[in-house]
Amino acid sequence: MALCTINRAIERASQPFAIDALKISKSLNVSLEYLLDLPETKNSSKVSAEEESHQIELFKKYHSTIEALENLSQDEQKKAVEIVKQILEFRK
Repeated sequence: MALCTINRAIERASQPFAIDALKISKSLNVSLEYLLDLPETKNSSKVSAEEESHQIELFKKYHSTIEALENLSQDEQKKAVEIVKQILEFRK
């Protein structure tokens, strides 16, 4: 599974989706930050199973929204984020 996902990411010259990246990092026994070439946090490798599960559920829940946002232009993305911020501010 992980090798196929890695090959797809290489062919697309992109980073894998979050769920795939998580599977790859587990298969290679490296942190997600290392895999995605991000600065590692002190406790990155000690993320609890509960937190990891929560992050996966959030990704599943909002995956289609994230994909839709990624298909927008940079300007449209900024506008969408601003609208969400305004909604959150209004709820306070």
